[in-house]
Amino acid sequence: MSRNWGIPRKPGSDALRQATNARPLATLAASFGFGIVGAITAGVGFTEARALLAGLFQDKSLFGAVFAATFGCWFYIWLVRPRFAVHFGGQPSDASDPFFDILRFYARTAAMLIIFLFLAGVSRHVAGDLVATLLLCVASGAGAAAAFQTVIAFVPEYHQNPDA
Repeated sequence: MSRNWGIPRKPGSDALRQATNARPLATLAASFGFGIVGAITAGVGFTEARALLAGLFQDKSLFGAVFAATFGCWFYIWLVRPRFAVHFGGQPSDASDPFFDILRFYARTAAMLIIFLFLAGVSRHVAGDLVATLLLCVASGAGAAAAFQTVIAFVPEYHQNPDA
């Protein structure tokens, strides 16, 4: 079973493995930092959403929040699918090494998460509390997926039969 939800490994997509072998502590530190950005995005987004709508995670409003967060999670995975865990780095560019390709991806993606979280919070003044709450939940789901991506990138491959 693939460690990446059945997404097949592309040929020549070993940038994460190459970066981990060449610079293990730097790769781990960059992934750790990006995971923290994702977790903070999720935490801040859900906290702000709960502050906007009283009783957000209770009764019927829970379904809307969960749906929005799930949408954010899967939308994030769809956007970064070419670079998600087993595809990390794709074909490293000739001008840089795989670590800098990964670092560049983390920096752009972290900026995207932070900007989206900020825009979701500001949308309250334009579209109202309900829309802002849903957008904050979407941003939180994307942040949670980003944090999860950093964890799954370092999980060893699963095997049906460990003795085989």
